[in-house]
Amino acid sequence: MAATIAHRTKKRPDNLLTERVEFPDNRLMMTLCGALDTHLKRLEERLGVSLHPQGNGIRITAPEHPAKKVRQLLEDLYTALEQGHAVDQQWVEQAIQIVEERERFPETRADRPSAVESVLRTPLRILYPRTPRQADYLRTLATSDLTFAIGPAGTGKTFLAVAAAVTQWLE
Repeated sequence: MAATIAHRTKKRPDNLLTERVEFPDNRLMMTLCGALDTHLKRLEERLGVSLHPQGNGIRITAPEHPAKKVRQLLEDLYTALEQGHAVDQQWVEQAIQIVEERERFPETRADRPSAVESVLRTPLRILYPRTPRQADYLRTLATSDLTFAIGPAGTGKTFLAVAAAVTQWLE
């Protein structure tokens, strides 16, 4: 079931934008917020915004650009919950890293599918790409017979390739 997400926006005099994002399923929204709103608090700390859960929505108060980033991030996390993914603290951290990477490398923003589509399910756990580049790599591994990857050490090339191979072998 697709999310029907409503947005209400108003400008405040001090150049802050107050926006309310509403979600149709309260249970999923509670999971999105985390226990004692830990996910929201982490988003506030890392992205410099103010988030307040209200009813079936979340009120975002921030300058215009960060408010849009956080709204999109919340919508992506909610969509992941709707698709049955367990959004935990690690997932939230990875989502924040993706947002920050999109800021550093704006060329990665061009209408690409979300990282949710690049998930690897192994018998022991579910692996998520940490960056948009890793998501591209996983999509390429899934759709190509032969893939060459080059890049700095420690970026996950071998780990993701082996995990993708195990996942395909188990299917």
